[in-house]
Amino acid sequence: MIHTFSSLGIGVPASVNIGKNVVVGHKCFLSSCIIDDDCVVGPGSSIMEGARLERGCVIAPCSVVPPGRLIPAGQVWGGSPASFIKDVEESQRVENYDKANKHVEQSVVHTRQIVDPINVLELEDSKTIGRYPDKAIKELAAIKAPNTILLQLRAQSLERN
Repeated sequence: MIHTFSSLGIGVPASVNIGKNVVVGHKCFLSSCIIDDDCVVGPGSSIMEGARLERGCVIAPCSVVPPGRLIPAGQVWGGSPASFIKDVEESQRVENYDKANKHVEQSVVHTRQIVDPINVLELEDSKTIGRYPDKAIKELAAIKAPNTILLQLRAQSLERN
């Protein structure tokens, strides 16, 4: 889950910034934090408001990085609250980079499986525009969640075949 506050009041932007080649595990909670490039956030971890993860750091699974905490570059932290465990080894840096690239490749494959590349669907608020039969357009116009729309489109595509 990604969450932001309207303002933090501590001089830190109330936004979530995620750098390049970052892997965030499932069931993570990110709240108004900054995650620099090449970081790995283990599954089930929480990164609280104002925290900053510097380049190449690793957060162990089920860890809690408290508000305002700075995790230095190239270090492994874990626990609740998170504390220093060790420096990231070079082999682990390469492994983390490869892991990020594999996730990107998998997302492209999954997207192609869900979305029919011939049919284009664009969403503007609750309006649906695309090259689908009128019946499909009307059914989808009331739905606002993009994942739900994609799954319904896929289901309709399968029904046609």
